[in-house]
Order: sequence, then C-alpha cells, then structure tokens
Amino acid sequence: LLPRGGRFAFEFRHASWWSDDVLTALSDAGTALCIADDEKPTAPIAATAGFGYLRLRRPDYDDAALARWAAAVRGQPWTEAFVFFKHEDEARGPDYALRFGAAVGSATP
Repeated sequence: LLPRGGRFAFEFRHASWWSDDVLTALSDAGTALCIADDEKPTAPIAATAGFGYLRLRRPDYDDAALARWAAAVRGQPWTEAFVFFKHEDEARGPDYALRFGAAVGSATP
C-alpha cells in the first residue's frame, strides 16, 4: 500500500516484530528495518532495503561504541545509511555524528 518511488523505514518497538517473516516482508517491499539503539533491546542489523536507517539514541557513545556501529554499517550491503543520534537533552548529536563519520571513514570494509 506504500506509494511507489519512495524509501520507507519501519521501526518496531517490540522484539516480536523482528521475526524472519517480518524481515522477509520488509525485504520483499524494499523497505528498511529501522535499527534503534536505546535502553531496550536493539533491533537486529538486517539489510532489508538498499539503504540502512539507524536511530542511535543512547545518551552516551564513546569512541569504541561509535567504531562498533561504524563497522556494523560498513559491513552491510547498503548503498547508503541514514544515521540519527539522540540530541534533545544535551545537544551531543552533532558531535556524535562527526565522530561517527570519522569512524566510518576509517573503518575497514
């Protein structure tokens, strides 16, 4: 039922949605699974579309955590990834984004 030509991502906030059937349905539709990292369990990193969509929402990411996420993104067959950081409390999102970008650039494929 989605309009043709768009790119869509679905965020499921309960682990019961991360089943093989749901991932297959997303893949068949060319839609991305939103990978949200917060205090709850994180969705699996699954390439269900040609792009990735990540919401990294923990309050703190050190360099090691950003490097792990950068390696995870680089390890996918995506042609591009949209990565968003939590920013509303202390405005750390821009710093995380810059450090993440540097980590992606230095990550080995």
